[in-house]
Amino acid sequence: MVKTKELIGECGRLFLKKAFHFYKKLLNQTFLYCLRS
Repeated sequence: MVKTKELIGECGRLFLKKAFHFYKKLLNQTFLYCLRS
């Protein structure tokens, strides 16, 4: 059986990775938009 702490850590890591990827994409889009205007 997996420990709760390890499970939360795994989920947290996956969430952070997704959030970071989304944030990076958003940042790139904003940067490109600023460059165009």
